[in-house]
Amino acid sequence: MRVQALLLAVLADGLFASASAETITTVSRLRMLTDEDYAKSIPFCITGLVTVVSGKSLLLEADDGGYSVQPLVDCRISKGDILRTAGHTALAYYANNPTLYATNIVLVGHADVPEPPLMTLEDILSGKGDYRRIRLAGFITDAFNDDIDDNCVIALLNVQGRTLHAATRKTGDALNALRSLANTDVEVTGALFPHMPGRRLFGGPMLIFESVKHDVRPLSRPTGDPFDAPSLKTVNRTVAERISALKRHSVHGRVLAAWQRRNLIVSYGENRLAKVTLADGEQLPAAGTWIDAVGFPETDLFTVNLANARTRPAKGEPAPAETSEEVSAYRICHNPITNSYDLDYHGRLVRIAGTVCAVSGLQGEPGRLTIESDGIIFTVDAGTSENALREVEAGCRIEATGVCIMESESWHLRRIVPAITGFAIVIRVPEDISIVSRPPWWTPRKLVFVLAGILLALVAILVWNMSLRKLVERRSRQLLKSQAEKIKANFRIDERTRIATELHDYLAQNLTAMSYQLTAARLSRDEDPATSQKHLETVATMLNSSRTELRRCLWDLKSDALEESTFEQAIRRTLQQILDDTPLSISFDLSRRSVNDSTAHALLSVIRELVANAIHHGHAKSISITGGHSDGKIVVSVSDDGAGFDPSNCVRSDDGHFGLDGIRSRLARLGGEFAITSSPGRGTTAVMRLPLHKAKPLKSKTS
Repeated sequence: MRVQALLLAVLADGLFASASAETITTVSRLRMLTDEDYAKSIPFCITGLVTVVSGKSLLLEADDGGYSVQPLVDCRISKGDILRTAGHTALAYYANNPTLYATNIVLVGHADVPEPPLMTLEDILSGKGDYRRIRLAGFITDAFNDDIDDNCVIALLNVQGRTLHAATRKTGDALNALRSLANTDVEVTGALFPHMPGRRLFGGPMLIFESVKHDVRPLSRPTGDPFDAPSLKTVNRTVAERISALKRHSVHGRVLAAWQRRNLIVSYGENRLAKVTLADGEQLPAAGTWIDAVGFPETDLFTVNLANARTRPAKGEPAPAETSEEVSAYRICHNPITNSYDLDYHGRLVRIAGTVCAVSGLQGEPGRLTIESDGIIFTVDAGTSENALREVEAGCRIEATGVCIMESESWHLRRIVPAITGFAIVIRVPEDISIVSRPPWWTPRKLVFVLAGILLALVAILVWNMSLRKLVERRSRQLLKSQAEKIKANFRIDERTRIATELHDYLAQNLTAMSYQLTAARLSRDEDPATSQKHLETVATMLNSSRTELRRCLWDLKSDALEESTFEQAIRRTLQQILDDTPLSISFDLSRRSVNDSTAHALLSVIRELVANAIHHGHAKSISITGGHSDGKIVVSVSDDGAGFDPSNCVRSDDGHFGLDGIRSRLARLGGEFAITSSPGRGTTAVMRLPLHKAKPLKSKTS
């Protein structure tokens, strides 16, 4: 077995020989790293014996101490395995905890897991037990469910006067089992972590054990009666550190005051006072009753107190009649000799007047008053007196009678001299609060409320006005949108009607005429070939004319000439497809908006036909277009200096030419007239007259 382990170790050394010189190879070097170093992903390669396998973590023990890794590879690992682990450092995402992630694990051998060593408090504080399975001796003071992890139970373990946390899973009756061991010397075996797992980064070391039955061994017999404990009177004057290491002690005395659901001031013996902090689930005794209390001693350096205490009713002499002492807040805070808090008032019944600054306490919570007196702020606690603060409000002048409590922290290692932080008055019955005077109705606070109400009303009105304006704007946009859609629909209808008319008047008639010509050509083909040829030539001419007209219809569909603001711009856009370098002059004394779209389209189509004839047939060198209105008619003239022709001898539609005939029929449908003047070599002048049909203005509607 030793030879096989040696061979495996040599093999592992070969696998990890490529590690850089900066690779961490010892636990002592790991302990020198800071959180910033862990975040740099520093490589490590350490060999250790597996002592604990817990969830995703492994605890291993090397020659110079224990360490913990989280494997990132799938492998079967058992306690007693000797592993060569390699990987990198990191800060865990959930709480920035320093973590070692193992990306390579090699089984080197196997050995027996040694018995966990028994360690002292000094060993724990020095880090000697970190990440190791150890034994720890002490006595349990309390146990409770973890408020963050529902599956965890935490026990408070007093080790040589220092409280450490020991945690286990909440299985079975673990909580009650640990509480039954309170005040009992025990030895707990578990894995020690230098800090609490999770987000309690500064909670100190934590010992995690598997079960109460196997890992918690009582060293003494549990006390049958928890109240069978030495009296607190037996604690002589000693140092605070020794007081915190004591086991349970008890007091038998009278409750002077009770506040905040778990705090008592108990008078016992001769002129002795103890602050008693109750354990979870304990009922708060009423002021004036006698009790037996048992708990763990602690001190604020002024008195010896009891923490995590349990109580039971007891018999005692009736309380003597007490008289309260009227005192000022300044007197309590300024001892005439020391000029500091006068500790003689601690536990005494006093009567003090002041002005209420605030009333706190939610439903089910203790009620407290913040009082100002003599420029000093203090607290009046009325948590045990139901309805005591029912009629009290801020600004009231009150007089409170109650027990004066000096508020100070308990001693711990880093607070060698706890300071007094203030004082409070704890009342016993509702009658201890008396209202001297009430605040005036018109107070600055109420003025603020009134002004805030007016401001809120103004804001509400402003918001309402803005919402109304937005509603009107939205409805106006909807109305304009509907009107625009209606106009578009009417325009589409007009455009379809116009296109249908164009196709019917020209293309449909041309196609019908071509059909007749083709029939005539077919009938005369055998008897009179010349006539048949003439008919076919006429068909070809008519076909070219129809193709030209169809092209112009398609151009009109794509053109937005009718959208131009002036006739000059509309004419130039209409002629841009046929106009070459021929100079063109346009003079129009006619507003585009004064003519409806049908008339404007007819004018543009006629002008285009005339200009096309002047360029292609007349070879004009310049063209002039003028327009205006006279006697309720539109008058448009198109002149050119081209070759001209004899109007009485021009081609007719019988020959397949429909230019001038098409112009006349187009204008005739609109009630217009057409005249043309020309002679060979003298150019051509065409004049058209149309009734002035004005465009219909839009009628505005209001919602």
